[in-house]
Amino acid sequence: MVNSLAAEGALGRAARDVTRGDPVAMGALYDLLSTDAYRLALIACDRPELAARVVEEAFVHLEHLLRAEDDRRGAADLMALTHRTVLTRLLGGPPRKHESQAADPFRGGSVDLGVWSGRPGLSALQSCCVALGCLRLYTTGQIAEMLGTDDGAVKDAMTEGLRALA
Repeated sequence: MVNSLAAEGALGRAARDVTRGDPVAMGALYDLLSTDAYRLALIACDRPELAARVVEEAFVHLEHLLRAEDDRRGAADLMALTHRTVLTRLLGGPPRKHESQAADPFRGGSVDLGVWSGRPGLSALQSCCVALGCLRLYTTGQIAEMLGTDDGAVKDAMTEGLRALA
């Protein structure tokens, strides 16, 4: 978890270096973000081998996103993008040039539950909300914004998801 100014500075430098084409920088970025990304994927899907594969795919996609634009994201924005990319990969979403250029897989029931690789017994929204909530990095409002839904839907999904897991 990026929780110190030194780590945030290292994250910013690594992201900047990835955009400049530095081949070593993505490894540094992976070292800084992969533990939380794997934890998120594992909480969401409960399958270690799938979580590891999804994180690997997410970082390949993240590298393409960072290299495609002169990205100057802050540490929190980069973590949120990483987490959202992991969840999108769990949903079976195809890699795309930029997250904003495709239909949001979380909105309007467009998630193909036949593709969803999340935690058995939970809906895609419940799995995502519970997993993001367990990271303790985001408020319910931030989770709602990240998933393109409202705060009430996130709270309901978390409550229902945690009940189903109990």
